[in-house]
Order: sequence, then structure tokens, then C-alpha cells
Amino acid sequence: MKNLFLQTTSVIRKMIEKRISINPMSVGDISTFQVKYLPDSTILGCPESMIFCIINSYLHKIQSGMREKDAIMEIEEEEFENFNNIHSPAILTDYIRYRLNEEYPIFAYLYTDNLIHDFYDMISNKIAVYE
Repeated sequence: MKNLFLQTTSVIRKMIEKRISINPMSVGDISTFQVKYLPDSTILGCPESMIFCIINSYLHKIQSGMREKDAIMEIEEEEFENFNNIHSPAILTDYIRYRLNEEYPIFAYLYTDNLIHDFYDMISNKIAVYE
């Protein structure tokens, strides 16, 4: 289990480094080098941690045969307990943007569709690790 945690935080750190490389001013004076030394609790409090959880859950649901919209609705119900939200976006990138606006509104502008797609690729390439 500890190995899974380390692998998960490693990917989240890479996601943070990717965001910093695109927009270095988004985290003040922190460099991509310093991300390696941030405590796990700090890493898990970053928007990338939430994005990781959403994408990872989404990939597992899609692999089990669920449709995209149903997978997103189920994630919303499971992770955010928002059972009555009929306005939840049906496309993953839109849903992630929606969650960012809900959870991290002052940082949401940092996450472009391209960056979200890069995160998706990073996680989907390692999906076997998170099963």
C-alpha cells in the first residue's frame, strides 16, 4: 500500500511540475526542483491531487464499460456527494474545469484543456499502477 501511495504522489508531483513549467508564476517562488521536497500533505492539497483522483476514477469506470457521462455523474456522487447536480458537465475536461472552479476557483484559470489532456496522458499511461 505504501508503494501505491508513493507512486500516486510521484505522479501528482510530476503533474505539479508540468503546471509550473507552463506557468511558473502560478506557485510563487517554488521551482520544479523544489516540488520534490514538498511534504506529501502539501502535494495532496494541490489541485493536481483532485484532478488525479477524478481522472483515475474516470479511467477505471470507462474500462469497466461505463459511458463517459455516467462515469462523470458517478464520480460527482461518490467523490463530491453532489447527488442533485444535474448540470454536471458530460465531458471529462469540462468536468475537471467545473470541479476546479468549485474547489480551487482562484487557480482554475491555470488549467488549460491541453494541460488537462497532458495530465490524462500521464495517468492513463500508468493506470495499471492505480488499480
